[in-house]
Amino acid sequence: MNKAFTLIEIIIVTAILGILAAIAMPKFSAALERSIVSEGVTAVATLHGGMERYNLQNGFYPADCALLDVDIVPKSFGTLSCANTGTVSVSRSTGKYMITQTQAGVFSCTDLVGSTCAYLKLPN
Repeated sequence: MNKAFTLIEIIIVTAILGILAAIAMPKFSAALERSIVSEGVTAVATLHGGMERYNLQNGFYPADCALLDVDIVPKSFGTLSCANTGTVSVSRSTGKYMITQTQAGVFSCTDLVGSTCAYLKLPN
């Protein structure tokens, strides 16, 4: 007597695994994006701290992030920008969204493609 799986059993197990993967992948993707956002929030907060220190020392905000005394290279964010209004921002390297922190310390998210900001949870 052969003890082996039949083709029907293998197809049923494969279908069940496919259904479970289809349910889990969107949740995993959302959780991954939220973890990447925490990197962006940390980068923005670090830049904002550097902007405030620069303002205290010089009496004005710089328009160039290179003038700040911070060393930051976020892996998932391509563009760091500083404005002479005290606002700093980072853009996601995939071009999906931009995280900004104003002079008052308020975080915001701006969608560049799609509606990613809708499910991202920023502090404040």
